[in-house]
Amino acid sequence: MKIENGALVLEGETIITSDFAENEELVEVILPKGVLKIEDGAFKDCTSLKRACLPDGLEYIGKDAFRGCEKIEEIEVPDTVNYIGEGAFLGCEELKYLILPRGIEKIPDNLCYCCFKLIGVTIPEGVKEIGERAFSACWELEKIILPPHLEKIGIQAFFGCRAVCEISLPHTLVEIGDGAFEDCFELKHIEIPKGIKYLGDSVLEGCGELASVELPEGLETLSRNVFSGCRKLKSIRLPRSLKTIDDYAFAYCKELRRIFIPSSVEYMGFCVFWQSNVYAYCEADDVPKGWSEGWSCGTITYTWGNKRKN
Repeated sequence: MKIENGALVLEGETIITSDFAENEELVEVILPKGVLKIEDGAFKDCTSLKRACLPDGLEYIGKDAFRGCEKIEEIEVPDTVNYIGEGAFLGCEELKYLILPRGIEKIPDNLCYCCFKLIGVTIPEGVKEIGERAFSACWELEKIILPPHLEKIGIQAFFGCRAVCEISLPHTLVEIGDGAFEDCFELKHIEIPKGIKYLGDSVLEGCGELASVELPEGLETLSRNVFSGCRKLKSIRLPRSLKTIDDYAFAYCKELRRIFIPSSVEYMGFCVFWQSNVYAYCEADDVPKGWSEGWSCGTITYTWGNKRKN
């Protein structure tokens, strides 16, 4: 292997090692057929690299393989690839488009973390899990199309995707990690599928444009800060399956004017409605034993013994 005029020249290699990591002269990588594996950190911090062409037949892309290649704009991963390591494209700041192979079932942790200019990504239909921070801080990503058989979204998977305005969650989803959609500033509506029983901490915290949320029957827990900072949230219907509402769950929900709290809620955390102007219609006849003394922060209006038809 050698570099000529900024391009990597190969001579029969089947494995690309990390020999050229942190090379500032490398501008273009065109890998020929026959290359099977790109090892961990192979092109890490090649800050001048603008183009990478990956061949059919490639099977393995290692951890941090293209991490920090801040000038690369587009990557198409061939369908022959069956493994992609964590952080493979982390910090590719100019990356705009990414096509992932059909054979993978998990999007690895930190895959496109801090790919600030990522506009489009093709997530294969067979993917069942999106890893932690996989697309965190992809500031320009506007639309996310999730695969139909997805089961798990990891912690902070889409944290800080501030241009996203629409997300459709598949009915197969059973787990959404803490902060999964935190600070998705432009997100306006989301429907939580029926398989979700637990919404983790800060799942939708800071989604300032979020106006409506649909929660399913079967949901049992709203965790800390889950809707904190959703300033434009105007209405939300709490399911009768709900048992726990944790600390600051609806803090700073400035436009939420009324909410019905079903008698199924056994635990209410501290300052659930901090800095909110909501009127709480509580179905219970009196404050339940499991509710925190400071649940209302003393700043909201509430009444007991209210009834809802369904």
